[in-house]
Amino acid sequence: MRTQRGFNLRGCGCSIIILAIIGVIVAGVLIVAAINLKQAQDATVKAYGQPVIDLCSNLSAPTVSSELPAGSKVAFLNADDKIVLDQYQKAAAADKVAADKSTLTHVVCIKKTQDVFHTDVYGSSSKYSCVQYQVSADAYVVDVKTGTVLKSSKIKGPTPPDCPDKTDKNLTETGDLPDSTTFLAWVFNQ
Repeated sequence: MRTQRGFNLRGCGCSIIILAIIGVIVAGVLIVAAINLKQAQDATVKAYGQPVIDLCSNLSAPTVSSELPAGSKVAFLNADDKIVLDQYQKAAAADKVAADKSTLTHVVCIKKTQDVFHTDVYGSSSKYSCVQYQVSADAYVVDVKTGTVLKSSKIKGPTPPDCPDKTDKNLTETGDLPDSTTFLAWVFNQ
C-alpha cells in the first residue's frame, strides 16, 4: 500500500481497530460486573429486606460487648457492596445461617479494609517498590430487632504474598480476608 509522508495507512487503521476492540471488551467486562453486582444486591434485598441491609450502614463499636445468643440465625453481609458474603455464609453450619428474613436474628456486617504490611524498595535510587497489603475484616454483629451492635472486631487476614527479590516495575501484593474457620470462631463465640 502506498504511504503518504512516511505514514503506513494500513498499520494505522489496524491499530485503531485493535484499540476499539480492546475498548469494547473492557466496557463489556465492566458492564457484566455491574450487572452481576446488581443481581447479587437484588437477591440480598429479596432474602433479607432493605431494612436489614441498612443496618450495615454507619456502624460503630458497642460500648459494652456481648456474645451472640445461642440459637441465633445470622446472615453475613458485605457492608460496602450490600451483598451476601458467600465466603462465610456458605462455610457456616446450616443451622446457624438464616435462609431468609423470617428466621434472621442477627446480621454480621463485614467491611473489608487493607493496611500496609510491608514495603520493599528496589534499586539504588529507590525507583521501584512493592507494597504488601494485609486485608482485614472489620466485623460487626448486629441484632436485627433492635439495631444494636453486640460486638465488633478487626480480624486480620493471613500474611500477604511475598514481594519478589527483584523487579523493574512498581508492584502490589494483597492478601485475603481472614479464613472462614478464624472468622466463624469469633462470630459464634467458639
